Amino acid sequence: MNIQEYISSGILEAFLLGELSPSKEQEVLDMVAAHPEVKSEFDRLQETLESLAQHNAVPPPGHLKASVLSELEKFAEPPSPNFPDPQTIPPSENPNGKWRKGALMAALLGLAICAIVVFNCFKKSKTYEDNLLQLAETNNQLSADNAQLAQELSTVRENLNIIIGPEFQEIEMAGLPISPSSFAEVFWNEQNNEVYLNTGSLPAPPDDQQYQLWAIVEGTPINAGVFELTDIPALIKMQSIDGASAFAITLEKRGGLQSPTLEQMYVIGEVSSF
Repeated sequence: MNIQEYISSGILEAFLLGELSPSKEQEVLDMVAAHPEVKSEFDRLQETLESLAQHNAVPPPGHLKASVLSELEKFAEPPSPNFPDPQTIPPSENPNGKWRKGALMAALLGLAICAIVVFNCFKKSKTYEDNLLQLAETNNQLSADNAQLAQELSTVRENLNIIIGPEFQEIEMAGLPISPSSFAEVFWNEQNNEVYLNTGSLPAPPDDQQYQLWAIVEGTPINAGVFELTDIPALIKMQSIDGASAFAITLEKRGGLQSPTLEQMYVIGEVSSF
C-alpha cells in the first residue's frame, strides 16, 4: 500500500471525527502503529483539531453548574428508613460514591459545554452564510452597475463619433426673444438623414407642455419629434429629415402638434451651405 496515498485519502481525518466503522478504526490504529509516517500525520491532525477546539471553545455560563447540580438533586433518592443515613457511613465504607458523583457531574458539564460549542458553531455558520449571501448580493449589484457603466460608455462613444464625425453637420440654434439665453444643437447627416439633438440650455417646461423639434424643408416646418429634458449629457435621436434648410424648437402641449406655435419658438438655426 502506498503510504502517501493512504495519508491523503482522508481516512485519518475521518477517524478523528468519528466517522469510521469499528473495523476501519482498527485498521487506522494498525497503520498508525506500523508506519511512522502515518503516526506523524495522525499526531499532527490530532493536534490541529485540538487547537481548533480550544480556539473555538466557549466558556459555559456561570449559572450552568448550579443548574446541573439542581437537576441532579431531583434524581437523588431520599434516604430509606431501613438503611443508615449515607452521611453516617465512614468514608472507607463508600469509597467510590464521591468519585462517581463527581464523574457524573463532569460528564454532564462536558455535554453541556459541547452543546454550547455546537450552538456557537451553528451561529458562526449562520453568520458566514449570511455574509456569503450579502457578498453574493453585492456581487450582483456590482455586476448590474458594471453593465450600466458599460452601456453609458457605449453611449458616450457613439455620441463622440457623431459630434466629431465628418458626415454630421452641426447646426447651432440660438435663443429667440422669448428666451434669449437658450441654446441647442442639431447634428444632421445629409447622407442618411439621421438627426441627433443636444438640448443645451433650454429652460425646464411646465408639466403639461413639451418641447418639439422642427425642420424647415422648402419653407415648410416638418415635425422631427418631441423630447424630454434630462440631466444626462447625451444626444437624443430624433426623426430622420431630408433636405432641411433650418431647425427650430417650440414649446407645445404635451405630445406635440402638427404645426408649430411660432409665438412659442425658443431657438432656431440655419443649415450651412458648403
